[in-house]
Amino acid sequence: MPQPLYPPARPQTIAEVLDSVFRIFKVSLVQCLLYAAVGMIAGQLPNIYYIAAGIPLKAFGGGDPLWIALYAVGAIIMLLMFAALMLRQKGIATGQRLSTRVELSEAARRLPAYLGTTLLWLLAICAFGLVFGFVVAVTGLTPTNPKVIGIGVVVLGLPVMYMFTPLTLATPAVLLDGKGPLQAFRYCLHLVRGAWWRATTALTLGFIVLIVLDVVVGFIIGLLLSAAGANDVAAVMAAATAVVGVVLGAVALPFVSALILAIYGDLQLRKEGLDLERRLAGEAQV
Repeated sequence: MPQPLYPPARPQTIAEVLDSVFRIFKVSLVQCLLYAAVGMIAGQLPNIYYIAAGIPLKAFGGGDPLWIALYAVGAIIMLLMFAALMLRQKGIATGQRLSTRVELSEAARRLPAYLGTTLLWLLAICAFGLVFGFVVAVTGLTPTNPKVIGIGVVVLGLPVMYMFTPLTLATPAVLLDGKGPLQAFRYCLHLVRGAWWRATTALTLGFIVLIVLDVVVGFIIGLLLSAAGANDVAAVMAAATAVVGVVLGAVALPFVSALILAIYGDLQLRKEGLDLERRLAGEAQV
């Protein structure tokens, strides 16, 4: 019987973790495309409505309450789809896939905790902005002043950078292990202790792959439009941005899920395996 892709059979190197990411992504992409596409379309819900109604698009809807309401609904649907996607991907990787009905019901049941985890993300970002603004106000220096930037990076940026990894890994802790937002964050802080560089390096390399893919696809689309004789490439590109974004996102979301899943599984195996060894060693000494 073949070894399941998740969790790994043994602790992995960074290269092996990334290999697991691509293997999970490869076997689950087709089956996860529908969830990812629906999620990406939901994320464009206010813009789709405005385009259909012939209303000019503005940044943040120009403060229109309808735009804000549609954005909030779309964001919730997107989170729900990503939760169902990760549950499906985990089922495929373990060889124990759930039915669509069960995936969606489980995703809906865990959605409040997932929303809480997302709010932790937003609070971390907002805290950084508020403290940075406070530093600017107290010092009287401009935000672009090198001293202010240095203070922001050292005093504020480093803690936010450190929290980025456990906050990212809190998603599977909530969706797969049923933990609450704060419990998931504390648990992932425990997982990354002593392995933060490994996990962050793997995450960074994975996101670099996505950025390169985005740039390459955008460049190819530009070349194709130019070859097709489009006079105003910028205008055509703007019109195609939403469609291209949905297509790229439908592929990117399963990759991001596979990336988080592979790193989370490796860290769990390393940390909990080490904890088990310590407990056994302690019992042997008694």
